[in-house]
Amino acid sequence: MNFSKQIDAYVTGHVIDRTYRGVDFRDLTDEEIEDNAQAELDRLSKDEMYDLLEDLIYDEKLAANVKARIFGIDTEVEIR
Repeated sequence: MNFSKQIDAYVTGHVIDRTYRGVDFRDLTDEEIEDNAQAELDRLSKDEMYDLLEDLIYDEKLAANVKARIFGIDTEVEIR
């Protein structure tokens, strides 16, 4: 068996252990994340909301095009 088939067999057949000290873990679904985010949003005061949005704007890990989409900013400009 060549190397690429060995890698493919390992990746497709490998099961990740998602337990820690007997507790099972799983990733949240997209719907659960949206529900949790909405609950957090409902909990915030006006000042906390402002701080959150300001942190979002200056977050270096978040791509600029994602920030533009969040705030509804058109990223295309006319070339003259």
